[in-house]
Amino acid sequence: MLLRVIVAFFAVQIIILVASALHALYYHKLCPEVNFTERYGVNAWVVITGGSSGQGRRFALEFAARGFNILLVGSKRSLDVQREIEKLHPGVEARVLLKDFTEAWSPSFFDDVKKSLSEIPKGKIAFLINNVGHRVAYKPHHEMPEELIRHTIACGTITQAMMTRICLPHLLHRDVNVKSGIISITAQVLHPTHSLGIAMNGDLPLPYLAPYEASNAFGYHHARSIYKEYLNDPASNIDMLIITPGAVLTSNTSPILQGTVGALEDSEFVANIMRLVGNVTGVWAGSCTQGLSLWLIGLFPPVKDYVLLKTGERIAECLMRRRQECRRVVD
Repeated sequence: MLLRVIVAFFAVQIIILVASALHALYYHKLCPEVNFTERYGVNAWVVITGGSSGQGRRFALEFAARGFNILLVGSKRSLDVQREIEKLHPGVEARVLLKDFTEAWSPSFFDDVKKSLSEIPKGKIAFLINNVGHRVAYKPHHEMPEELIRHTIACGTITQAMMTRICLPHLLHRDVNVKSGIISITAQVLHPTHSLGIAMNGDLPLPYLAPYEASNAFGYHHARSIYKEYLNDPASNIDMLIITPGAVLTSNTSPILQGTVGALEDSEFVANIMRLVGNVTGVWAGSCTQGLSLWLIGLFPPVKDYVLLKTGERIAECLMRRRQECRRVVD
């Protein structure tokens, strides 16, 4: 009897794994992309936080290629992306609002964001992409500079909560014939594994990155709560995606994350997400490979803990070394 139960348990797990893998494979690789202008409107706008480089820049270029106007909210490097969009897509309007999200604690910080959104024609804001983050790591934690903790929490918590609150009225109040969208990038600190038992726990906490990991966990739960609320609102017209990517290689992260299991280039990552938009909603991994790696690593908790420890240690050493080099240049 016990043997039958064990066999049945593993059979169910295999069925779940195969079904989940096929489901992910279809939507990440095979399903056709939606008609963006038909679904989300003509001359619509996309608001992107942290669009100055990496995946944020890639989102800006991909949406611009589909005819969307772009509002980049972020650092001075966003001006380079603005010029790139204007060169590649002359018919697209690109605007930049310079903001340092590490200062998001200020009560008046988002006043000019509200003003910029009010200057876009009514009903034309179609998307918010919560992308900005501030990755920090330090070993040991009790020696981490206090400003790094403040900056990381401000970027990873207040920014997403406030940008979502500010943009939602614009996204909700559009023409009844078009939809809107919110894409929240929350990193791979937590992801449903669709399996049973503590061995299949979806938690992926990296040592030495405590403020960054906690901020991403906030982003994940915040985005899921918003998703569940508006999913049950018959008047809501918003497609919401909560993306939990693993390592995404950009010009900034490649030296840090190169060699990480499941790592993928930012172009491939964003292409995966663009295919998901409008076809699915809810929580998704950054790719089929990253989703599968979550399932497999959960099978062996001791291995999982060791891999996360070594990954966190490698990231911390790299970021601390980079910080020291930057300080030497300034000095």
